[in-house]
Amino acid sequence: MVLQDTCKHSVCAVMHAPPTAHHPCKHILIAFTYTALTMLNGHPRQAEEISGLKMRLSEVSSSLDTERTARALAASEAEARIAAKEAAEAKADALATENAALVQRLMDLKGSEAARLEEINRLHEEAFENAKRWQVRGQRGFVVWRTVVTLLCVL
Repeated sequence: MVLQDTCKHSVCAVMHAPPTAHHPCKHILIAFTYTALTMLNGHPRQAEEISGLKMRLSEVSSSLDTERTARALAASEAEARIAAKEAAEAKADALATENAALVQRLMDLKGSEAARLEEINRLHEEAFENAKRWQVRGQRGFVVWRTVVTLLCVL
């Protein structure tokens, strides 16, 4: 055989793989087939077998290229989905933070509105008590009621 004892590809060199027909590198398969063809040249029955092996090698090479393309496409699709997932998680975190801030703001507004309503109720009760006193004294409470209505409209 014309081949070396080990493959020079980085993956094959790490594995210290000898050149065989089942070697993962395509160039090893091609060289092995070429060597087999040169050794069997001139025998018709073996020539048919060799042409069949050539066709099989072509099919396997095509299948290997298709598989590599599919793996590269799947890897890029997976990376895109991971990036989309991370972006969605970041957006969800931002929305959760914004939601918490909005809930706190709403609670503050409700608290200030409740305090304002309590103040209005206190003023109303105070005005009502003043009106009762004016009526008890026999005086007319129109001025007091007008003051109460004015206060309610202002608040």
